[in-house]
Amino acid sequence: MLVKLLGRGGFSEVWLAIDNYTSTQVALKIYAPGTGLDNEGIKLFTQEFALVFGLNHTNLLKPMYYDYFDRMPFLVLPYCERGSCQHLIGKMSEKEAWHLLYDVSSGLDFLHSQNPPIIHQDIKPDNILIDGNGCFMITDFGISTRFRSTLRKSAQSASSGGTVAYMAPERFSADKTPIPANDVYSLGATVFEMLTGDAPFGNHGGLWQKNGAEVPRVNGDYSKELKHLIHQCLSFKISDRPSARQIRDCAQAALEGKPVRIKNTTKSNKPVLIIAGISLAALFLIVIGLFFIKRPAPNPPIDDAAATANHQEYVHYVQAGDSLVEVGKMEGNRYEQQFVQALYMYQNARQYTKESDKILLLDQKIANAQQSLCNAYYGLLEKAERMEKFNENDAARVFSERANAVEQIITCNAKERQ
Repeated sequence: MLVKLLGRGGFSEVWLAIDNYTSTQVALKIYAPGTGLDNEGIKLFTQEFALVFGLNHTNLLKPMYYDYFDRMPFLVLPYCERGSCQHLIGKMSEKEAWHLLYDVSSGLDFLHSQNPPIIHQDIKPDNILIDGNGCFMITDFGISTRFRSTLRKSAQSASSGGTVAYMAPERFSADKTPIPANDVYSLGATVFEMLTGDAPFGNHGGLWQKNGAEVPRVNGDYSKELKHLIHQCLSFKISDRPSARQIRDCAQAALEGKPVRIKNTTKSNKPVLIIAGISLAALFLIVIGLFFIKRPAPNPPIDDAAATANHQEYVHYVQAGDSLVEVGKMEGNRYEQQFVQALYMYQNARQYTKESDKILLLDQKIANAQQSLCNAYYGLLEKAERMEKFNENDAARVFSERANAVEQIITCNAKERQ
């Protein structure tokens, strides 16, 4: 018996329900609600469930039962009354952070050690639940890229597998093969948000790192060991991130009051590097000395500070606009807003250049962003119509309002450019 809706995602709903046989509370997760899956989709879901049914670990919320109704697959899961980590964002103490790191990394290490490895692909606060004993449990694991794609098609959505704010930089590359380091990055982003109140790069995830952004610092009264471990998890280079097992070992040491030894994930040979560095420095000084003996030093070039500053501002706004467009294409929540913000970024960039080739490039980027906004407008109208068919009037109203807002922006931009 269904009791109440607990949450709704891109292609699933979670309900609190009562098991009529045992009179206990359970969580019912329904996939492809309203649309259902075709025969191939249901077959694939069955195969996915078979892969995870035999997995047993303290920090994995294991499904108890699987079936489908009216072509909508569903899982019966233990009900965690304390909910997810979402309500702890910005409120977590250092001890709780180490506890979360230990529990989640233990579960991830177990998943990553399977043959073949199981990559979660969507570690975030919503997918980390808290059981009655205060243990952190990973949920929504074992869903492959292939099945996520099937669900997206059923929902007619183009969103990517995973949540952008917690996605590693490599997830935005041409090769999107899931690897364990993806989950490590997402765990780092999650704990960063637990401590600071916001994800490290807002809603843009590792996409901003691909455009040169540096990992922000964890502010607050936390140990340098905790801050350093989170920073390592968020490293741009995959090889610089620790494994889930290394994170677990660090967290265990911290919880037991022992020294936290964060191992370097890349090999180094310090004596050789030091000797080589000294030799190169000496050679460099000799060459520079000979250079100045043979010819006088030239006059230093005149630094055009204003031109340099304008160029830096131009690059900043263009890169920010490009990042927003990429995020918008993933069609996450309120994705049309990314195209709106991108337009403002490109328009701001125009103020910092008079070069004709750069202006032409900006005009093309603005035109592309406007076309994306038009596509978003029609997409939102289609979603509103589809929700009306399923008698989801509240959802239909929201999509319709978003479409109207986009239409007004398109109209205003058209008037400004006339």
